[in-house]
Formats: sequence, C-alpha cells, structure tokens
Amino acid sequence: MKKADPSSTQAGQTDDANAKRPFFRWGNPILWGIVATVVVTLGGAWLAILPTCNEGVFGPYDCEPKYLAFLGASPNEVGDTLAGFAGAFAFIWLIATVWLQSQELAEQRREIQAQREATEGMAVAQGDQVELLRAQGDIFLDEQRQRDEDRARRLAEELLKGLVVDLRDASAVAHWARELQPDPRLRNQKKAFHHIRLTGDDFDWSADPSQIIRETAKNVEKLIPSFRDMSKIKNRSHMPAEFPKIQEKIRRIEVLKQRLSDDQKEYISNAHIDLLSEKLTELLSLDVWIEDPQK
Repeated sequence: MKKADPSSTQAGQTDDANAKRPFFRWGNPILWGIVATVVVTLGGAWLAILPTCNEGVFGPYDCEPKYLAFLGASPNEVGDTLAGFAGAFAFIWLIATVWLQSQELAEQRREIQAQREATEGMAVAQGDQVELLRAQGDIFLDEQRQRDEDRARRLAEELLKGLVVDLRDASAVAHWARELQPDPRLRNQKKAFHHIRLTGDDFDWSADPSQIIRETAKNVEKLIPSFRDMSKIKNRSHMPAEFPKIQEKIRRIEVLKQRLSDDQKEYISNAHIDLLSEKLTELLSLDVWIEDPQK
C-alpha cells in the first residue's frame, strides 16, 4: 500500500480547515483585500469625476472632469497614473497574501502541535500497553509455574505413596536371623536368634509417607553394622524384587524435586530419600542375599 506524503496530507488538512471557515468573517484576508480594492477603486472613480480647472487672473476657468483630462493626457502621464493605482492594488494584495500565509502557518503549527501531542499520547498509551502485556506475561508465567508445581506435587505424592508400598513389600521379604550371644550364667541354654528386617516389627505403615521413608532410611543405616560378623548370621535373605523399583522411584523423585515449590522441596528433604538410596545401595552390595530374587 502506498503511503501518503505527510506534506500533502498536512496541506490537505489545511485546505479542509480553510474550507470549513466562513468567508464573511473579520479575520479573512481575502475579504479585506476585496474591500480595500473596492475602496481604492471607488476613491479613484471619485477623484476621476472631480473637476479640474485652469487658473487665471480672474479665477479658475475651463473646468472639466479629471477623467477627461486623463483621456487627453500624454502617454507618460497615463502610465504614471495607472502605475500608481497598480502599486496600490499590489500593496493591498501583498498585505492580504502575507496575512493569509501567516494564518496558514499558524494553522499548520497548531496541526503539528496536535500531531505531536497525539504522537506523545500514542507513545504513552503504547508504553502502558507494553507494561500491561509485561504484567500479563508475568501473571501467565506465574500461573504456568504454579500449574507445573501442582502437577509435580501430585506426581511426587503418587511416587511417595508407591515408594512406601514397595518398602512395605520389600520389608516382608527381606529378613535375617542373627545369633544372640549366650548368657554365660546359664547352662544348657538353646541358641537364641534375633530376626532382622528392613523395618521394625511394630512399624506403623499408616503414618505420613515422609515419616515412613525417613524411619526406614535410619533403620537400614542401623541395620548394616549387624552384617559385619557374618558368622553370627544364620541365613541369607531373598532379594526383594521391589528394590529396583524403589531405586527408580527415588531417582524420579530426585529429578522431580527441582520442579516443586519450596515447601514441597523441604518435605522431600525431610524424608531423607538420599540417605535411603545410599544405604540401600550399600546393603545390596553386601554378601547377605540369595542369588535369585524373590518374585
């Protein structure tokens, strides 16, 4: 699309503004130019009909209108007379033209000022719009972050619940019997054994998942020193099939932790999942397992 020339547009606006003004108004230079021209013309006509006389001893004589003297004058006199009237007319319309141009320039200045104010207003409006869009963008990003945190929180809760279920099932499979030291004061006493599990016998699996995972991690940490003297261990345990799933859930929770809100991150940290992963890995490396995992 062809862009309009600003100067032509401005001139067109000026012409439109002039066209809307009434012709018969005090500030119209053309009207005053016509009035002055008519006045000069009427003045010249009035002067033309005035009589001109020859002066004699006994007073004026041979009086006749000046226009007759003008008609009978020499070419130089006629030229001088017409030049005088033409100069008067030229001076009148020169003033009218300068006056008209000054009005047009004033109108153009007003239009330029109006355009400048409109441009400044548009700039302010655009600045406000940019700020509004920036604020809307911040709100959108904040809402998107909150939605992502909510999705991550729900997924983390499901992973924690699943981790608790896997720990409970693994605890039901993994168990050992450790021979207790005999009491030297007693004779003919039978061997006594202490059953070792991932969790205690009276473990509360209905507690909060974070508490269950934390207590399991601490229990496994205390459990590992029991295997230093394998001569006291009566049996090896089947390796629970849940261990790989437990390690995978721990890995996913650690990755998901970066997307959680600060309070959820603190909740995950209080569960000591990293300690559980470390101690389970250490427990798996010990020679306390039967080769085939318990399915």
